[in-house]
Amino acid sequence: MKHKILVVDDNPELLRLTTLTLKNAGYSVESAENVKKAIVLADDFKPDLILSDVVMPEFDGYDLLRSVRDQKIHDDIFFVFISSKIFSPADQAAGIKLGADGFLQRPTDPKDLVTRVNSFITHRQIIINLKARNNKLLTILEENTDSILIVNQEGIIEYANAPSVKLFRKSHEEIIGANLGYPVIKESITEIELLNNGELMGTAELSANVIEWNDKPAFLCTVRDVSERKKQLQKIKKLNQLYNYLSVVNTRLLKINRIDEIFNTAAQIGVEHGTFTGVKFCKIDTEFMSITKLGMSVSDKIDEEVAEQLFEPYISETLILDRLMTTMEPIVYNNLTDKNLIIHNIHSFAIIPFNFKDGYFYTVTYFSDEYNFFDAQELDLLKEVTDDLEIVSQKITTATERDILIARQQSQINILMSISDAVIETDLNFVIKFWNKGAESIYQWSTEEVTGRDIRNLLRSEFINSAREEIVNKVFSEGFARYDVYHYRKDNKKIFIEANTMAERDISGNIIGYVTVTRDVTKVKIDAEKMRVEKETLKRIFDHIPIILTRFDPASQLLFLNKEFERKIGWTNEDLASINLMEEVYPDPEYRKEAADYMMKAKLDWKEFRVRTKWGDYLSSVWSNVKLLDGTMIGIGIDLTDKKLMEQQLIEA
Repeated sequence: MKHKILVVDDNPELLRLTTLTLKNAGYSVESAENVKKAIVLADDFKPDLILSDVVMPEFDGYDLLRSVRDQKIHDDIFFVFISSKIFSPADQAAGIKLGADGFLQRPTDPKDLVTRVNSFITHRQIIINLKARNNKLLTILEENTDSILIVNQEGIIEYANAPSVKLFRKSHEEIIGANLGYPVIKESITEIELLNNGELMGTAELSANVIEWNDKPAFLCTVRDVSERKKQLQKIKKLNQLYNYLSVVNTRLLKINRIDEIFNTAAQIGVEHGTFTGVKFCKIDTEFMSITKLGMSVSDKIDEEVAEQLFEPYISETLILDRLMTTMEPIVYNNLTDKNLIIHNIHSFAIIPFNFKDGYFYTVTYFSDEYNFFDAQELDLLKEVTDDLEIVSQKITTATERDILIARQQSQINILMSISDAVIETDLNFVIKFWNKGAESIYQWSTEEVTGRDIRNLLRSEFINSAREEIVNKVFSEGFARYDVYHYRKDNKKIFIEANTMAERDISGNIIGYVTVTRDVTKVKIDAEKMRVEKETLKRIFDHIPIILTRFDPASQLLFLNKEFERKIGWTNEDLASINLMEEVYPDPEYRKEAADYMMKAKLDWKEFRVRTKWGDYLSSVWSNVKLLDGTMIGIGIDLTDKKLMEQQLIEA
C-alpha cells in the first residue's frame, strides 16, 4: 500500500515541484495551498506524513500543526516543516513543543527530499510499531489479575503493576524501591505469606523467571493470591491446563501452514489434554447469518452430533451474535441447568469472538464438564489462544499472498522469456543482466554468451555517442525512450530494430538500470520499401498514361486525379480538399446522379458523359469503372473531343 503524503505550501511552483517529486517516488500525494484546505484534507485524505511550509498568509504552519495535534485521530501523522526560512533553535524548540517531528531546509535536491521523506516514513512506522507493542505489553501487564513485579538482584522492586497495589495493600510509591522481603527462586513456585504492618493478610504463590531489565539481570515475578486454598487448588489445576493448552497451541500451530489445519489442531489439543470436553470453531457470514464449521473436537464424554445440536441454538440466536459482534467480548454460560446439556455432561461453556480482518466474523466455543469453569483469568488465557490463532493465520495468509506474488512474478518472467520480442535488462553501465528467448532468436547469441557483457560492444550499431546520450537523458527525464536503430547479429547480418528503453527503479524510485524491448522489423522495412517503390512506379504510370484516371470511395467522393485529368479537365488533387468535384463536373443534379449511379455499379462497360471543365467548356468522354478490394473504385476515362470533332467534319463533308 502506498504511503500518503499531504504537501502544504502557498507557493504554487514549490507546491507543484514537491508534489511531482514525491509522486514520482511512488507516494500517494495530495496538496493544499493554504491551511484551511490542509485541515480538510487531513481529515479526508488521512495522510501518513504532512510536509508543510511555515510562513503562509492568514494561517501559518504552526496553526496547522496545532489543529492536527488537537485531534486524537491524527496522533500517528508525522508532521515535518519544510521552508526556505532558516530554522533557528527557538523555531525548532517551538515546533517540537507543538508536536513537530522534523524540519527540512529549502532549497533541497529532489533526490535528497525523497531520501529524507523515506527516512521520516520509516521512522514513523517504527514509532507506530513501538507504540502498539508497548501499549499491548502495558495492557497485558496492567490488566493481568496477578501482581507482576520486576525485582533486581538485590531484592529491590523496580516495577509493579496495578494489581500489586491491591495485593500488597500499599501505594505504588510505597512498593517501588522497597525490598521484596521474600526469597526468589527462579523457575519455581514459592508459597509466601502476605504481610501488612506485621498482620497476615493472606497467602500467595510467587513464581520468578530471569530477564534483562535496564541492561541488567533481574527477576520477573508473578505473585498470585491463593488465600482461598480449597477453591484455588481447583483453579490452579484449570489454569495449568489452560497454560498448557496455550503453550502447546503456540508450539504446534507454528508448524502448520494451512488455515483449516490450524482450527482442527487447536480444537484437538483442547480435548486431548483434558482441558475441555469439546471445542468448536466457526466462521459466520453476518450478511446471510450462515455458520460454517472450521474445526471441531469432542471427548468420549460427548457425541459430536450431540455437540452440534447443543451448540447451534445458542450461537444461532441473533441476540447473541449481535452482542458478540458489538462488544467483541466472550459470552459465558456457567452452572448450566439445561437438562439436555447436563445429560451430556456439559456444565459450562464460553463463546469467544475474534476476527481475521477478512470481512467475516469468527467464534470459538469451549465446552467444559465442570461447573463455573470460565472466569476472567481463564477467559484471558483463552483470548490469548485466539490472538495467537489470529496472528498465525494472518502470517499464513500473508505467506499465501507472498507465494501468489512469487508465482505471478515467475509467470511474468516465463512470459518475458517466451515472447518473440527481445527483452534485455542491463545495469547503468550497460552490462547485461537478463536476456530472454526472443533476444536469443533475434540476435543469435545465447543467454550464457551475453550475461555480464557490455551490450554496446555486443550489439554493434550505427549510434554515435551523442545519440546514445540523448536516449539515456530521455530515459532519466521521462522514464522511457523509443527509437529505431540498425544492429548487427552474431553472424554480422545487419538488421533494422524498433526499440523501447525504460528505466528500472528500486523501491525508493532510484534508477538502477535499463530494460529494453526490441523488435526485428527488417522484413517490415524491406516490404515497406518495396511497397513505396511500387506505389511510386504506379503513380508515375498513372500520371503519364494518356488516359483520364480517378479514384473514388463508395460515396462517390473523389480521392485521386491523375495528370491527364488535370490536363484535360483542369482540376488538381489539391482542389479536392476545397470543392465538391462531382458538383463541378456535373452541375445538373439529375445528370450528376446518373453519373454517380453508373460509377457505383463499377461494371466493365463504357458509357459516354459530357464533363464540364474548370475553364467552363464541356468535354465529351467515355467512362468505365473498376472496383478494388478495399471498396474504392478506379474511374477510367477517354477524351472523345477530337473523335467527335472528326465525326462532325465527316458529316458536314
